Amino acid sequence: MIRSQIEREETRSAMSREDFLASLECRVAFKYITDTAQPEFARALELTNKTNQFNTSGKRWTFKEVADFLKEGGQLLAFTVQDKFTEYGLVGVLYLRNTEIVQYVMSCRVLGMEVEEFVVAEAVAHVRKTLGEVRVTASVHDLPDNTPCRDVYARAGFREDWVSEGIHYYILDEGQSSRQAPHIKQA
Repeated sequence: MIRSQIEREETRSAMSREDFLASLECRVAFKYITDTAQPEFARALELTNKTNQFNTSGKRWTFKEVADFLKEGGQLLAFTVQDKFTEYGLVGVLYLRNTEIVQYVMSCRVLGMEVEEFVVAEAVAHVRKTLGEVRVTASVHDLPDNTPCRDVYARAGFREDWVSEGIHYYILDEGQSSRQAPHIKQA
């Protein structure tokens, strides 16, 4: 992985940002988790409870809390990322309930590749496939460590609706599309 990072940096420094991102051949694979018995569940929970910088709420979940969340109809949208240099493995999780993205955590290893927005677009498409052309909501808490994720929903096309007690609430209205990253493909 270190050799790949060195090669990636050499490639990045020789190209424009747009050309570099296009050259990565980035692929994202999604897995919806609806049960704690699924093999991806343990890694998703571990990632949730370890991630600070790209964590929209900062919430730490117990096994029972996530089990209850899933029993009440929530889902976890877990995803893996791979580019031409590296297979990163399972690097992110969105907690989805009805029309809301409750929490979004992602490893900083893939930050800046525009995976962030690509995944939000998948979550929006899934919600709308399930529930129809609905408004999708999300929030970001202002926390000391989570600066890298504070604008993820704005970059994905959501509008900030209001702020209360350090929590920013975002809406993607019916008929509005979430921004897609054209250089990323779904695996």
